[in-house]
Amino acid sequence: MLTFVTHYEQLSDEDKEKILDRCDTFMHWNPLKLIELSFSSIKKYHPNSRTIVITNLKSKVSLSSDIEVIRFPTDKYENRLSQMVATLAFLKEWKEFSHLIFHDFDMLFQRNIESIFDGKNDIYLVKRGGPLTKKAPVNMGLVGIDQASISQAIRFYHKIINQMLTFPDYHIWTGSQISVHKLLYHELLQHPNAKEVVYDKIKFSFLPEEYNFTPEGNFEERRYQEAVLHFKGQRKPQMINYI
Repeated sequence: MLTFVTHYEQLSDEDKEKILDRCDTFMHWNPLKLIELSFSSIKKYHPNSRTIVITNLKSKVSLSSDIEVIRFPTDKYENRLSQMVATLAFLKEWKEFSHLIFHDFDMLFQRNIESIFDGKNDIYLVKRGGPLTKKAPVNMGLVGIDQASISQAIRFYHKIINQMLTFPDYHIWTGSQISVHKLLYHELLQHPNAKEVVYDKIKFSFLPEEYNFTPEGNFEERRYQEAVLHFKGQRKPQMINYI
């Protein structure tokens, strides 16, 4: 069985302006509807999965009864740092024996993805194509954690947070991806085409982009067959009509 976890919190107008300063394609569009759509696509191919939203104490969350909502006291942190702190707290409390998928809520799943867990690696990330000089060649929109590797994941998220604390301007947005890039940079540089690397005795598997796919244009142009579609930025409204 898989457990799918997404992070959500309400954003103030000030938060949105700060994020737009970091990412001019950002769009905060009907997030609770997108969460429902994302989890609905998951249930189609993983009918026995658990679906969980992690959030802070203040955010208003009204969702279907089969979606669990777990709250953590992360309100004092900005959005991306809040997400990493909540994820770490979730991992520390997690007692079930189930693979975990942490994913952005603007994603649709088009097949069962349990086969990514090969029993050899601890953490599964998607590495995008292009030069290593990009700020974030590893996209954190989808992260898989093996059911036997919770302690390794806890150690890794501690490192992400510690790295993020060194550049506060990015706590609101992109900070987690930049941190992962900095942490894994040496291994990526030494093994640019590797599908697996080891960092701090943690085994990472790099999944192909079909597990976190966004086309250059819009999703409206044609149907795509990739496993997980990521409706980033201005593409979010296209999720409604894509299913």
